[in-house]
Amino acid sequence: MKRLSIVLTATALVSGLALFTLPQGHAEDAKCGAKGQPSCPLQGWMEKNMQEPFDSKDLTKLAEALEKAAEFAPDPKWNEGATGWSKIAKDGVAAAKAGNFETVQQTCKSCHKAWRSRYKKEHRTKPIKG
Repeated sequence: MKRLSIVLTATALVSGLALFTLPQGHAEDAKCGAKGQPSCPLQGWMEKNMQEPFDSKDLTKLAEALEKAAEFAPDPKWNEGATGWSKIAKDGVAAAKAGNFETVQQTCKSCHKAWRSRYKKEHRTKPIKG
């Protein structure tokens, strides 16, 4: 009986510890980004640093913001290939410096298409450097 008690206590401790180490995904997702909630870190940064220059077509500020955004890939593997996070952002920088707002728009759309859903699913609450 004593042995059963020890096993049950150990099982309860391990189970309790496992609950505290589970990813915070869904609970944290509800804390940011939704209507009435504060912006998530990358979302807030984009709103602050990219939306206004985008709306006013300020290509100089867009180039600066895209330079920083190129560094925000949450995983180095996300920078690989033709649709790599950094490549897309740097293509936007080049377009902004060339004075081509329409191409900047397209790079933003292509980045959102390639990475937005996955980023929101996997890294939504992750702090950014910027």
